[in-house]
Amino acid sequence: MKHIFLKIALLTTSFYLLTGCAISPNNINDNTALPSNNGVLVVGLHTDWEGHNNPLLASLKLMYIGKGDSDFSYKTMKFQGNNFIHVINLPANQYEFYLLSFGNRYMELNREKGQFNISPNEITYIGDIYANIDLSLFSALASLATKDELPKITKHMKTNYPILTTKYPLVKKIITIERRK
Repeated sequence: MKHIFLKIALLTTSFYLLTGCAISPNNINDNTALPSNNGVLVVGLHTDWEGHNNPLLASLKLMYIGKGDSDFSYKTMKFQGNNFIHVINLPANQYEFYLLSFGNRYMELNREKGQFNISPNEITYIGDIYANIDLSLFSALASLATKDELPKITKHMKTNYPILTTKYPLVKKIITIERRK
């Protein structure tokens, strides 16, 4: 019994070390009750990279962190094709995007421009982020842009999250996301 517990503990520790302690949230359900002092983040993530369906290929991810979070509690948003919309529950706080990662390659982002605030009992739309990857034999280049697509997002939210959109206001706070210079 003691050996089984030790093996499980080692396996769990190895898993957390290999995943880099990153938290990649799933979309919430429409009937999710928000904990007090929490809000909802809505962001469209679009990419031409189709490797997200293949576990052997690199994933394209945006990394962000909340004000006051420890360095080990960074969070990720994975690009999942051309038209994926993240709808996630977050504690009210100020957050900032700081890195676009693709496998072992990364692009540092301008943290000031990539800041967003989540307010309690509010749905915050920060824009649709487009990231495209151009791979060559020895390098990977990425382009990154934010667009305001509020009409599309409003329709998506009313269709897929009717309960949530009746309970909480949808507020537009578009960010600018760009490479750090």
